[in-house]
Amino acid sequence: MTSQNQLISNLHRPRELAPEELGCLIRRTALRLLRHNCRINELNHDFFGLIPQESLINILRKRFELRVVGNTDTMIQAQLSQLEIREQIEFRSDKVRALYGHSLSNVIVGALACPPPSLFHTTTKRHLEAILQNGLRKRSRSYIHLTSRLSYATDIALSASLNHDPILLEVDTQKCLDADASFRKPNSHVWLTNRVPSAAIRVVTQDSGWWLQSGNELWDSTNVTDTAKRAKEWMQFFSDQI
Repeated sequence: MTSQNQLISNLHRPRELAPEELGCLIRRTALRLLRHNCRINELNHDFFGLIPQESLINILRKRFELRVVGNTDTMIQAQLSQLEIREQIEFRSDKVRALYGHSLSNVIVGALACPPPSLFHTTTKRHLEAILQNGLRKRSRSYIHLTSRLSYATDIALSASLNHDPILLEVDTQKCLDADASFRKPNSHVWLTNRVPSAAIRVVTQDSGWWLQSGNELWDSTNVTDTAKRAKEWMQFFSDQI
């Protein structure tokens, strides 16, 4: 029976990952462990979302040591460094945390701050009607996520356009503040808030040329789309464990 189960598993197994695809998968897995409660998550996040670096590396090592060619720890450290450069995670002494994207409850990230007049949010056309009626919602996340960097919002929109029609929204932050919203700033361009009413939202039309603003060197969708798609296949393949 074991051999039969192994055969069935291999039939559904995606093709082997190239090094850049494996790196993408390691980064995605690290972020998932830092942001969410997962079935393999043995990590105990503190109030600020911090966990020991070695605890995270141990889980990643167990997950990927049979797939990495060369030194597994070196590969893992390189991918974590990329996440730090992209301002997605933060190292504090011997601990590490995700800076945004959490679904973990009771985790505080980012200092309270006064936002710029306008921020951006990317969504898809199928969600637009509900957003214009009810405003933006946290859904499974701890906060609503916005950005002050148009190129970042645009790159996300372009990568999402593979499966959905992307929509770029501009948020009037003063109208959010008038509705008793608060804002936190976990990195140089991401803003987290608890409330975005429909009155604060404007749809940015494509004839404004916003989609020409892509090209952020840290998140270029034209380079990472295929790699991220392949990594997503592996994340689904491991979904019973991750």
